Amino acid sequence: MHVGCLKRVWGGFGCRGINRFMEDRMDLGDELVDEEGAEALAWLGKHSQADAGGAYAMVAAGVTLMQDCIDGKERPIDIEVARHGTEGCEDTIRDVIREFEQVHNVEVLHAAECGSRMFGWGSQDSDFDIKLVYKHPLERYISIKARDLPSRLSYVCWGNLTTATPLDITIIGWDVHQFLELVQDSNPTAIECLYSPVVWKGTPFAQLREVLPPHVSLLKYIQSRMSIVQATALRHLELQLNPKRAKKSKSKGTERQPPTHIKPKEYIIMLRSVVEIAIVLEGKTPFPPPMEIHQLWALYTATHEVPADITEWVTSFLETKNSLSKYHPSNMLVERSVPVEDFIFTKYKDLFADLGDCDGADDAENSLKSSLFRKPLPHKYLNTLLRSIVMGTDP
Repeated sequence: MHVGCLKRVWGGFGCRGINRFMEDRMDLGDELVDEEGAEALAWLGKHSQADAGGAYAMVAAGVTLMQDCIDGKERPIDIEVARHGTEGCEDTIRDVIREFEQVHNVEVLHAAECGSRMFGWGSQDSDFDIKLVYKHPLERYISIKARDLPSRLSYVCWGNLTTATPLDITIIGWDVHQFLELVQDSNPTAIECLYSPVVWKGTPFAQLREVLPPHVSLLKYIQSRMSIVQATALRHLELQLNPKRAKKSKSKGTERQPPTHIKPKEYIIMLRSVVEIAIVLEGKTPFPPPMEIHQLWALYTATHEVPADITEWVTSFLETKNSLSKYHPSNMLVERSVPVEDFIFTKYKDLFADLGDCDGADDAENSLKSSLFRKPLPHKYLNTLLRSIVMGTDP
């Protein structure tokens, strides 16, 4: 069994005891070690029996599922289901949303998929990453302790990882007041929630979706996407793309041996970001561009020349990611691809050069940047919308 894969699976569940076990007894890098892998599974099985339904049981199930994939025992997966993962899951997910309401004593106004399933590279056993907007009972907003209301709440529901359609659901919710502030501030995550193509609960924000685009700060939105590329490259490839920070890193003498493998998902995250930036800068497509990678890539390749090997890689990745388990070796660590990295980082550097300093502090006269600034939504409009939602009246 691939120890590097085991580390990622266990680390993803946040089980500190298992991580310590990995460091103490299986610190063997990314070698293939069948005996140690079998020993780990036996250890997990023993603890799972003593902790039925607990964290060890869930991790053991995940590792077993991954081992089945390594042994060629993949379950049949429907690609269209994998891309959005809604078939047969709607009732369960809506039940969990109702549980969220009961646990926190709130009313959910809007709930949407915002993870890999929304972007179109989810596997059928991918987690459900749901962002939602809620409101508290009216009396809590008019209380003298209204400032103590939590502006953000979370809820996690673990499913059975051994089933054909596991439902691991993570919910992050914003109070409607906080959400409208984020939207006014052009927060990319809030915008994704607002425009997600996968909506689990109806929204009172239909009008907001229509009036918002001309008020989104495209500069801030683009910078957030560039930050995703920078962070992903630094974390998974140990590449510093920010020139200022690269100089500091060299002065500190902190260079290390770069990794030789990467999860292909990290490539597609960076690829999607640079493609979306290019489309936004061109201004020929209504904002926001398609969230779903298949639609976004088709839109980009229709007007840009893309090397055949890159197109082939994207097609192959999406077919593999959608049709196989997330624990399949093809979706775990693979050797780095020079052509893919060249395409991503060349495009990134071109975009970076067009925008000038990505931090936006030293190049105030950049004409392109100036054209990307937008006036935010008026406070009066948002205040009226907020009051109507909290009081349950028509805006």
